[in-house]
Amino acid sequence: MFGVAETATPADLQYMLNVNTVAPWRLMKLALPFMRKQSEGLIINVSSGWGRFSAPLSTVYASSKFALEGLSEGLHYELRSSGVDVAIIQPGAFPTEMSQKLAVGADPSVSDDYKAIADLPDKMFTALGEIFEKGKPNPQDVVDAVVKLINTPQGQRPLRTIVDQSTGHIVEAANEAVASQYRNVLTAFGMHDLLGLKLDLKRPLNIRNFNWDLRSSKFKSVLFNFF
Repeated sequence: MFGVAETATPADLQYMLNVNTVAPWRLMKLALPFMRKQSEGLIINVSSGWGRFSAPLSTVYASSKFALEGLSEGLHYELRSSGVDVAIIQPGAFPTEMSQKLAVGADPSVSDDYKAIADLPDKMFTALGEIFEKGKPNPQDVVDAVVKLINTPQGQRPLRTIVDQSTGHIVEAANEAVASQYRNVLTAFGMHDLLGLKLDLKRPLNIRNFNWDLRSSKFKSVLFNFF
């Protein structure tokens, strides 16, 4: 959803949360009992750089990605002892059809009150065009990141993986700062043992010759949420 946040109705916000947060959670709730039973599983949730920074005009969208990041981060530590890994992918901007399907808020009555920032959309899309022209980001990079996570041994998968050649260094700086303070939070609240939890690592899921068959036991070990 794109535009000034105040143009979004409560229904607009609820819709965005349903798509980007509630729907992934429903799938996780369905898969987790089976993953925990077999002591193996991987949940990959696709967030965004806007899951770290709530930029103007993307406020409602970013709020849903912030919520998905919060779910994923807590689960990453809650599930470590069960053998289930939770990972977040943070893609940057890519030239996909998403930009052609942007939704806007259903309450445009306040738009005129934001004339002072009326030029922001043009500035933003100009900057995006420059990013695409200079960096030529390829959506295949996101797929490759998913494959790499699947093939990484259990217990060694990072919580966050950035896929962004252009502005990824900015997101990485934020991730590192939060990770440092997150360790302090767990320690302050008596949960520091989760930071050094060691598991008996299993072999990675090898998908080089993997047939994506719903009946495959390997497929049942991986949940990929991309909305």
